[in-house]
Amino acid sequence: HVITEEKASAMAKRLQEKIDDGTAAKFEKEITEYIENSEKDEHGWPVDFNANYPFNVDNVKAFAKFCVESGGFEVC
Repeated sequence: HVITEEKASAMAKRLQEKIDDGTAAKFEKEITEYIENSEKDEHGWPVDFNANYPFNVDNVKAFAKFCVESGGFEVC
């Protein structure tokens, strides 16, 4: 799937808005708490598959920067 430069720039803008308005940080807090409180198996791994995917605002910032600088990209 091709993401044009225009679409990549729009994605970066939307991501930055969610960083700036605190939505991303709120989501990070919610996901972190969910993972920490999720049931674990005998090896300490989350039983719920979704609890294996942390969320980090710094990753969103890095991806937004990538989108701006990429000139567009392709997802294979």
